[in-house]
Amino acid sequence: DRWDMFVLTEQWERFQTGPITDGKLLVFGVIDPMVFDSFASVTMMSANLEQTVAYQHLVQHGYTFEPHEAIASKLRFQLHENGDLLTIHYAVEDGNWSKHRRDKQVQIKGTTCTVNDLIVAGTLDLFGGDDFVWLANKDIEDEALFYGRGMRLPHSPHGLNSFQHIHAAAVLPALNPSPALYAFLDEVAHLNSDEVRRAVYHEAAYQAAGRISLRNPDDHT
Repeated sequence: DRWDMFVLTEQWERFQTGPITDGKLLVFGVIDPMVFDSFASVTMMSANLEQTVAYQHLVQHGYTFEPHEAIASKLRFQLHENGDLLTIHYAVEDGNWSKHRRDKQVQIKGTTCTVNDLIVAGTLDLFGGDDFVWLANKDIEDEALFYGRGMRLPHSPHGLNSFQHIHAAAVLPALNPSPALYAFLDEVAHLNSDEVRRAVYHEAAYQAAGRISLRNPDDHT
């Protein structure tokens, strides 16, 4: 009784009238913020909290947030003080990254390859012989990229410190929410596509890139 559940009308009607053979039933749930009201206090911990869907949903319902001084004082850092040491190389000039764009065939000097092949080749040329970590979509096999080079990050690498001796990361996945989720969050949570993409995709990219030495304030590489 603490959840509001939502379905797409067309899918729900099809689900009720017979077996689904040509699709799936998507069910979205939103927890009632009043679930927190019986607690004396609630502590939430997250990187970039204000970018999350949960934060924006709760603020819209009138909840306020304030720093937890006891926890904040024990954090390794609260800002990336070495940000001026970071160089970001990007491959796509405009538009949103997607699997369709990743797998698009292009002609280069009479040779056919994919856009992703070009990015991989450019990455290897850029990193040279240096160690690096990489993140890609789950449909990419471990040995399918970088010819066995580099170390693959888990799909959700949040909180891992075992890669901070490495100084380079390749972040390649397309992590776009489904059109149905975009529509749902716009209708129910009043979040536009840019806010959703920032909460889902950009945060995942940030977490992946943040596994390397950038997370160590004492490393000035």
